[in-house]
Amino acid sequence: MANFGWAYINCSDTGSASGRANGPSGSIQYMTGSDNTDTSTSGSANFTYSSADNLLQLTGTFSITGSISASQLTASGDTIFGDTADDTHQFTGSVYVNGPLSASTNISASAFYGDGSALSNITASILSGAMGQFNTTSGLLITSGNVYLGDGASDITTVASQLTASHGALFSERVMIVDDKSLVFGNQGDSIIRYDEAGSDALVVSGSSTGLWLGGGSVIIDSAVTQITGAIELTGSGQSLLTLHARDADALKEIVFLKDGATAAAIQINSSEHLFIENENTKDIILRTNNQNALRVIGSQRKVIVGAVSKTSANAELDVEGNAIVSGTLTTTDDINLLNDKKLNLGDSADALIEYDSGIGRLVISGSAIGMELVGGNIGVDYPGGTVVSGTAGGAGSFLALNSSHQVVVATPAGGGSAFPYTGDAQITGGLAVTSGSTQVFEIDSSDSGLGAVRGRMVQHIRSGFTLSSGSPANTGRWISLGGSPATVASGLSNSNVMITPFSGRLISVTYHFPAGASKQDPSKGQPQWELWVGDVNALKGQSLSSAVSIVAQATASSWPGELIVGGFNVQSGQGTLGGTNTTGSWSFGTGSVVALKFKSGDASNNNYPGQSVMTTVWEFDQLDPYISGSGN
Repeated sequence: MANFGWAYINCSDTGSASGRANGPSGSIQYMTGSDNTDTSTSGSANFTYSSADNLLQLTGTFSITGSISASQLTASGDTIFGDTADDTHQFTGSVYVNGPLSASTNISASAFYGDGSALSNITASILSGAMGQFNTTSGLLITSGNVYLGDGASDITTVASQLTASHGALFSERVMIVDDKSLVFGNQGDSIIRYDEAGSDALVVSGSSTGLWLGGGSVIIDSAVTQITGAIELTGSGQSLLTLHARDADALKEIVFLKDGATAAAIQINSSEHLFIENENTKDIILRTNNQNALRVIGSQRKVIVGAVSKTSANAELDVEGNAIVSGTLTTTDDINLLNDKKLNLGDSADALIEYDSGIGRLVISGSAIGMELVGGNIGVDYPGGTVVSGTAGGAGSFLALNSSHQVVVATPAGGGSAFPYTGDAQITGGLAVTSGSTQVFEIDSSDSGLGAVRGRMVQHIRSGFTLSSGSPANTGRWISLGGSPATVASGLSNSNVMITPFSGRLISVTYHFPAGASKQDPSKGQPQWELWVGDVNALKGQSLSSAVSIVAQATASSWPGELIVGGFNVQSGQGTLGGTNTTGSWSFGTGSVVALKFKSGDASNNNYPGQSVMTTVWEFDQLDPYISGSGN
């Protein structure tokens, strides 16, 4: 037999040793000769072929370099593929494993199928880095311990159907729910959160049928416009349930009411922190209490109705339907109009009234049950011919009187038409009192104690001559002597420049003569001023003169009189003062008071002064009030 790897053996050649097959029946022959001349063959029971079974059987190790092609490959016992970790074994088609499948490292596949009931001891380290998908027939993937989906911030985990977590889910990165898909809460889908891309292009948060509850320390909604359909109910224990933050720079209305999409009313606070409640049209603003209208602002009239508010138009800027009570003082800068047959009632029980009676066309003034009194310095009666003055209607000295029928008539004094109807000497037996209004101004006291004394509100004057020729003390102010030492001025009070008043009274006027040059009477630097300082009889108890007095009145002259010119002013009327009105305070004093008069140049630059001056003050003393009320009397 030739020397090559495979040979065809004619088993009928049995005539020589080299042509006869050896080994058990069915064994595959192989050469056993040592050289080319010895072509002996042999076989082994470890490598046989059965033609009856069409089976080639090998016992031992089979080493192949190349490929094996077979329609079916069957092996019994352990089968080992590869001998190093980097060997790759590729199967085209399905691999069926009837029994456990184990691996010392990872198993990689594009998909794994099965019910997963036999998968166990799968730890996080085993699944880490796994690629592909798990497909289960029952729809369940059950693991114990933590399960991680993705290992990087850029990984995307997609759930194509429903994701259910019976004990909650924890996400360390964002969770994306695509457009028009809902995040559903509740077993029955009671509430959802969804981005409505196809419809309103807005985020939809839908609560259950009983409502939506937002809780927490603070709930912040940050959006240009927040729309809420339905009612809002706020409950809490804080001091303010609803707080609106506004800034001075905001040109906005904090609360706006829309009607059919258009602004109808608003409540706002402007930059000056004034509160505005406004209607954007001519509709009214109505305030109600106890389900009844209490105040109505008429939008078309800009007028207000208060009270019963039974009508929709006002008769005036303020229309009161019902009674009005003013607990304080009522002051008006214009007329007060009472309609026909409406009464102005006076007194807690309407004791008196004033009314225009349209039935008789006359004004009715009705006094109380005990009568009516008209009081005043002058009482004028206006009739078509003018004011009735004494002497014009009934002759000289005529006056108004009541006749026997209690009618007001014009009467003439008996004895003639003169004011005093007696010609010749007048003799009065008894006292005489003259009253102006309700104030007594003159009397002749014929009593035993009075012995015919004549008293009244008498005017007296006090002359003061002094020299003040320096601007600084003139600006600071100096006390003018009121009788003790009339030719001096002083910086402090003493017995030489004050007076103790024997009666109550008041200062009437000041007249003066200033010889200083025109440059020292410069009105552009300020005008001369006088101050009256008074301390009443009680203030003098136990105190010095300077401690008892305080300033009670002040006047500023209209200007400096000029060099060697007489000036003056009246503190009671203001005539001669700056602007005709620059006199303030009370120029009066009581009986037994200490009174002092102070002069100031009114020039802060210390330029002006009066020089060698003469001043006369006119005082009115009420000799009808001589009694000194106070301690020490």
